[in-house]
Amino acid sequence: MRLPDSCGGSSGRMIELRHVLDFLPDLSTAFVQTILNSVLIFVTGMLLAMLHQITSALVVPNWISKGWSFWWRSVPEVSVIVLVYYGIGGPMNALGPREIGIMVLSLISSAYISLLIRAAHEQLDPRQVESARALGISRLRTQRLIVWPQILKHLRFPMIMYYADVVKQSALLSVIGVYGATMEAYRLGSDTFRYLEALVVVAALFFLYISVVEYLARLVGNKRRASPNDRVWWDRP
Repeated sequence: MRLPDSCGGSSGRMIELRHVLDFLPDLSTAFVQTILNSVLIFVTGMLLAMLHQITSALVVPNWISKGWSFWWRSVPEVSVIVLVYYGIGGPMNALGPREIGIMVLSLISSAYISLLIRAAHEQLDPRQVESARALGISRLRTQRLIVWPQILKHLRFPMIMYYADVVKQSALLSVIGVYGATMEAYRLGSDTFRYLEALVVVAALFFLYISVVEYLARLVGNKRRASPNDRVWWDRP
């Protein structure tokens, strides 16, 4: 695809700082909406993953649970978003593009978070669960009082790192017209033919935000490593 000359595509023009500064306020506002979308996707995905793990342990057969999770992990995110938004009618017609996009990405996130939860669960000492069952504690109370407090403690670092990936995934919502940093960059580019400057600003905003998120994740990881006797599965050699 050949870019217009004013984009700097074939004419060799450099990025103009004045356009970057002009785009910064609008793109910063749109990026805040992207962050809100990503937080909603992440929290919803985490709750769905927890529900998925609990039902898998208590009710749903293992092969159904694994098949459901594998489906959401195996199909590209943008394909599922477009398929659900444009290809499924019925109740979906009552929802807007933002609601549908967040729902789809939440389901995809829940599949990946389920893998993290399963990996953390496998590190637990099975004798604790066996002891609880021997004392007559129900499965549900065992999950609530013994299993999940330990799982959540072990998940802090990998979940923060995965959230950084969810922030980037939320940019895909622009394909169905959801307002955010990427969608706003395309709009500004179409109005001014300065796509390059708009996308540079978006890239810089994502870079700065994800750098902060990963720095917080490293702080959590360093706290875990400070106690040699309290290392978890993601911190073992």
